[in-house]
Amino acid sequence: MKYEVTYSCGHEGVVQLYGKESERKRKIEWYESCGLCPECYKAHTREEEAKLVKDIESKFDLPQLVGTPKQIEWAVKIRAKYLAKYLARIPEVIEDCKLFVEALSDPQKLAERAAEMEITPDELKERMTAFLDQMDKLPSYDYERLVYLFMTTDSAKFIIDNRHWAE
Repeated sequence: MKYEVTYSCGHEGVVQLYGKESERKRKIEWYESCGLCPECYKAHTREEEAKLVKDIESKFDLPQLVGTPKQIEWAVKIRAKYLAKYLARIPEVIEDCKLFVEALSDPQKLAERAAEMEITPDELKERMTAFLDQMDKLPSYDYERLVYLFMTTDSAKFIIDNRHWAE
């Protein structure tokens, strides 16, 4: 059924809703309290992307991209999203590595971690060693290299062609 709703931004629109009456009511309430109209949502998304691009570009001395205006606009967004996503993971990866090193070097910590996981310390040590061995066998086209390439290339085409690595 089609319903006229007033979005939280104040704009009015028509939405097509399906399902039970209670679910449709709930969705209408959501539109009115939290939902943005399509135009405001697009503007909000563009604003967020612009903030992210500005934030990433202010943190790093990234090269100016070369390509068509459309390629450059798209590649700048891809690069900013990828770098933000990767940089957000760094503390998590560092923490995991610290836990591994501590657990492998301190029998007490190893026993505590093993107890938390409900396995024996030897099993945990085996798992950690296997994990570290797997880390050594990662393909050469790893994330650190891609970060380096995304940060140093001036080719918008390269970033667009390799965007699947950034997802």
